Amino acid sequence: MIAMRRFLSAIGLAALVVILASGCRTEETENRIIPSPVVPFGQFLGVADTISLDPSVIIGSVSVLDVSEQGELLVTDHVGRCIHRFLPSGEYVRSYAHSDCLPDEAGFMAFSYSRFLGSGQVMAMNFTGSAVILDEAGNCVEATR
Repeated sequence: MIAMRRFLSAIGLAALVVILASGCRTEETENRIIPSPVVPFGQFLGVADTISLDPSVIIGSVSVLDVSEQGELLVTDHVGRCIHRFLPSGEYVRSYAHSDCLPDEAGFMAFSYSRFLGSGQVMAMNFTGSAVILDEAGNCVEATR
């Protein structure tokens, strides 16, 4: 029993010497800055692959979204009865309407589908079978009913 007490006292004394020796350094320690693993607040709710579209453009209902090879976005707005074109950054370029190609079509239903065709051209169709092809400036290239 006495031998056990001496053994435990010797271990306790050795541990105390080690702790004091490591805590009492005479040289100056260098401060290290460790970057926080927490995401900055401004990036907390934003998804990395989210594109914010120009807020000045009111979009009623997105029925189709197409992306060109250059990353431009073509948004088919069924409620607004038009197609909106945006740059890859989300900046508004222009809108296309059915009257650009079919001005006498009073009963033209809203665009239900649109796609980039290449060379800046856009194709749009509705459920009645009418289709239009517009150039980048919005001029009618071709139309069918």
